[in-house]
Amino acid sequence: MPKALQYQTNSVIYFRGNKAETVLLVQSGKICLISEDLETREEVKEVLGKGEFFGVKSVLGHYPREENAVVLENSVVLSFTVPEFEAVAARNVGLIMQMLKVFSNQMRRIHKQVASLLKEEKTQAPDVGLFAVGDYYFKSKKYAYARHIFDRYLSYYPAGKQAEQAETYLRTADTYIARYGDGLAQLSPNKETVDTSVSEFAKLYVEAQELMSQEKYLPACQILKKIADSGEVGFAEKCELELGQCFFLMSKYEECIKYYTQLLIKKPKHTSVGQMLFFMGQSHEQCGRIEQALSFCKKALNLTTDVVAKGNINAVIKRLGGV
Repeated sequence: MPKALQYQTNSVIYFRGNKAETVLLVQSGKICLISEDLETREEVKEVLGKGEFFGVKSVLGHYPREENAVVLENSVVLSFTVPEFEAVAARNVGLIMQMLKVFSNQMRRIHKQVASLLKEEKTQAPDVGLFAVGDYYFKSKKYAYARHIFDRYLSYYPAGKQAEQAETYLRTADTYIARYGDGLAQLSPNKETVDTSVSEFAKLYVEAQELMSQEKYLPACQILKKIADSGEVGFAEKCELELGQCFFLMSKYEECIKYYTQLLIKKPKHTSVGQMLFFMGQSHEQCGRIEQALSFCKKALNLTTDVVAKGNINAVIKRLGGV
């Protein structure tokens, strides 16, 4: 029998990226599914009411949730295991037809967006794409990143259509870094010129991120350690956190716990204490130490302010049998 779950207004049923194990049905109230448009990257909201299923594709397809599910008003949601949902669907041809229609429309929309993106990718000149990346970082006030990108642009495309604008952005980025900094820059001793090594650290950090996205954790670790050991402002603490994350992703759970423990003894006021404790908790879980896992996750929850992060921690605590 499906379980009836009660949710209060503004609570979250699940977050994007959470493990999908059950199909859900709105019995009463209203649920909002929040996802991201593939083409525009804008937030897309879909409101569901009584009698509507959600979370079906991720469960049947065996992949993580694709959206955030937020409660708009007090709701009761029925939770079906896969066998329970299959039994309901087998008895209701109308339900199957309705879902096929919804999935067909979604696939048609996704196909159209992918085709549009591929067309744009083919027609966009390489120098235009590179300039766009620098422009994004500049407008986001990440001047060290912007400086690095525009420097590369001018090296590769000195006669490019946007070379003049790139030079202007490059000079402006230097000025802003020298005057204000942006969390990614370090001033030279005389305070008037920019230490050009900042671009090298930006480049190394981006390289490490790319390696992690390709699941090449060992070479990523080597780069992250180099940056962390440098003490570079704006990068070192990020890399200290992500170095432990690499251990976790490589299933080196004991090393992850040991690394973070030593780091927190050395830096008890580290900016990422909550995230470190969460990884330590999950590492204890993987080692079968449930009580320690719960303890660390609860501590992480108390030290975390980000809403999405708190939701992920709460989901683990619930899975571990905590309240």
